[in-house]
Amino acid sequence: MSNISLDFLNDLLKVIPEKQNMDEYKSIFSNIINEYHLEKYHSKILAYYLENNYAKKIFIEWINLNRKDNNKIDYNEYEDGQILLEDDNIDILLLSKDKKRAVFIENKSNNAADQKSQISVYYDKLTKREKPLTVEAIAYLNKNKNKEPELSPDEIEKILIIAQLVGKESLNSFEWVLNQVSNKADQNSNDGIRLKALSLEIKDLFYKIVYGEMNMENTEIFIQELLKNENLKNLKTAMDEYEKIPKYFAWYFNKFINDKVIFYRDKFKNIKYNFESREKTIYVSIENDNMKINVDITFNFKDVCILIKTNREKAEFLKKYVLQQNIINFTKKFANDDDQYHININLFDKDKINNEIKNNIEKTIDTLTEYFEKLQNDK
Repeated sequence: MSNISLDFLNDLLKVIPEKQNMDEYKSIFSNIINEYHLEKYHSKILAYYLENNYAKKIFIEWINLNRKDNNKIDYNEYEDGQILLEDDNIDILLLSKDKKRAVFIENKSNNAADQKSQISVYYDKLTKREKPLTVEAIAYLNKNKNKEPELSPDEIEKILIIAQLVGKESLNSFEWVLNQVSNKADQNSNDGIRLKALSLEIKDLFYKIVYGEMNMENTEIFIQELLKNENLKNLKTAMDEYEKIPKYFAWYFNKFINDKVIFYRDKFKNIKYNFESREKTIYVSIENDNMKINVDITFNFKDVCILIKTNREKAEFLKKYVLQQNIINFTKKFANDDDQYHININLFDKDKINNEIKNNIEKTIDTLTEYFEKLQNDK
């Protein structure tokens, strides 16, 4: 195999965003329905949320802060106004109380592509109805980037707000609305407590949508980087070598354990030591006429596991003895079965490879040998 540099991995890692801890985002919405990732579902949640007058008030405040002109929407005109879903295919339509003005939301929470001149078509439908509506604002919500829709006529641009679902404290995201409502909702009333809880649940849902398993946009960028130079070929070669890591460490420690077994065979004639290495595990057995103990030393991709096994009826005596001898870190991690216990040690630490792992293997064999000697002497 020709040698390759791993420098190409730095280029690949640059296009991978900081990993989010998805355990933080367990919105009730994602737990109660399988379709939680669909845009229509998000629109229903947003429409329900904005039915609350306080949430609607903060939403209109957010629109006014993001407008490109100086015209402001009067919230009082929209208080208790109707909210419609999929009216003329518009995701969410907020109507004023007199049904003469409107704000509509185009929800692109999954970064769906626009239909041709989609925003302009909706604008025309509303302004050219039998009873025309004055469109005061359009909120265009993207998943995780500020994609711009195709626009005409020019007056639409003045009332268009392009934003993302989430963005920490950014005014350019719907998260600002959720945070403001959550922080300011009256916590002395049941309605305020419910509204705050709902805001937090929607926020967690949006974070799961943006940073969760459905987010393929970042993977697309990663693939594009893979196609440059020979990155894909080099990654495949690196992955093939990575698969060999457990076998390598078994080979690395094979001679050390073999030398120890030879040493013990010569020193303790009344105890039998057997040794065998297969794939990623080194098997050592220690026995006399009355008892046998197996030590399995298994190397994984990240750590080594040293597992001690013996007959169940002998296990309690062995455990007590090992506890007394205080094998390094060993006795703190007992397996579920009473006749097995183990320790895991990080492989990718040079000091631990040369010291802690060898010390633990040696201390284990030493302690078990002493145990057999004690049994012999107690007879």
